[in-house]
Amino acid sequence: MKVLGLIPTRLGSTRLPAKPLLEISGIPLIIHTYKRAMLSKKFDDVIICCDDKKISNVAKKFKAKCVLTSKHHNNGTERITEVLLKQKKTYDLIVDIQGDEPLISPHHIDKVIDYHKKNFSTDIILPTLKIKLADNQNLIKVEEDISKGYVSIKQSNRKHNPKFSMHSVYTKRQREKTRLDKDYVLSFLKAADTYSLKTKVKLKGNKVTRSFLSENIVESLDRFSFERDINETSVDIENIEEMESYFNNFSANSLAPEFYPEDRSIKQVNKAIYQFFWNEFQINFEQHQFQIMEIVLSKKNIKHFRNAIEDAKALYQEIQEEKDNILEVLTDWNIPKKIDYQNDVTEQSVKKSIMMPFFYNKVKLSNPESYFISYLDESKDVLWWYKNGEKESKYFAVPYKDESITKPFFVDFIIMLKNKRIGFFDTKSGTYLNEAMTDGKNDGLLDFLKSDSNYFGGIVTNTKDDGSGVWKVFKKPSQKFIRGDLKNWENLNF
Repeated sequence: MKVLGLIPTRLGSTRLPAKPLLEISGIPLIIHTYKRAMLSKKFDDVIICCDDKKISNVAKKFKAKCVLTSKHHNNGTERITEVLLKQKKTYDLIVDIQGDEPLISPHHIDKVIDYHKKNFSTDIILPTLKIKLADNQNLIKVEEDISKGYVSIKQSNRKHNPKFSMHSVYTKRQREKTRLDKDYVLSFLKAADTYSLKTKVKLKGNKVTRSFLSENIVESLDRFSFERDINETSVDIENIEEMESYFNNFSANSLAPEFYPEDRSIKQVNKAIYQFFWNEFQINFEQHQFQIMEIVLSKKNIKHFRNAIEDAKALYQEIQEEKDNILEVLTDWNIPKKIDYQNDVTEQSVKKSIMMPFFYNKVKLSNPESYFISYLDESKDVLWWYKNGEKESKYFAVPYKDESITKPFFVDFIIMLKNKRIGFFDTKSGTYLNEAMTDGKNDGLLDFLKSDSNYFGGIVTNTKDDGSGVWKVFKKPSQKFIRGDLKNWENLNF
């Protein structure tokens, strides 16, 4: 089995400018990573995949294999794909090594490769992308976005093709909770007004300096000894590129800990500051970028901008919390054709799951759910059952009212009977049973069941804690629920 190591890297880092070329003990960071990868005993070849000649020239100097790629790739996966397509040789396994890991362990690389050799398949799943390596060509085909940033190594597939599409609801995944969007600009302008930032900013007499340690080595008569004279030196920043780098670093540092200092978030902070200067002082960013950055970063002003940014972050978070309450509707929801899992699940032998193999998480699968699975498997009326997931649009949910807020309720199970009726059930016991009746979930589910005469179901519980009793279903409004009393419950019959 031939194994290729690819190291994607780019020069245009904003948080740490020219990161691949920064030296550690006199050697560029990217070369450290390359040399560590080369210590692996499993690679047939290792190649640096870069976007700038400055990196390829350094690689050439250190006799490291390197391929120059387009500057327009969105991520490292696209960059290594270009390099892979350029290779004349074919490889069975491709390992993506991040370019900013100068201390990566060759031993860990070997263990990953050994695992995939033992569990080899043409279906390989990467942290965010599932890829397929064709048998007869070295192409990477992106098949699906898994959405979670974790390695997935197991998959179940739908064994039936249900002829239905249902209305489902969900809340959009709020990436904006950790990554700024355009709402931040308005938040900053509002925060700046409340903070009276305009009155605190000093527009004149601003200089931004860069401090560093200068070292003078004074050799003694003894050639084996010397003295160091270390002094702190400060110089004014007059170069626009250096000033922009400092400004971006300031914006990035101001985002922590609530938000990711990625390019998008940094740009929103910068945009907000530029808009502030135009609104309050009619200073145009395009004409006076250096001046604006100099004002912000000066000792007189920097703390005030930092305070305004913090206040704006709080206002921005309030906006995102309000967005959480907005439900999106899917009119054509169906059971997913396939589901990918991380390595924290266990395969369970079942009879009638529509997804096979059936995987479950020991922590997330409750005892009532496990008992209900056994009940469904043994029912002669059940054609198939589906264990529903949580909190993503690919899983099914009905709307319910929790006080004044409409939320999604992800029921535990969807079942199909042999007579084509569709059941929706949520298993509860003890305290959780009481909660379902008081927070509006039961009533939300009942309202949904009324929308189609072919639907049935409700909240179910077992009369015994070990699941050996009778399964009961609640088909009445929540006000008919009596805590600790099952007299208003019906025996579950299909």
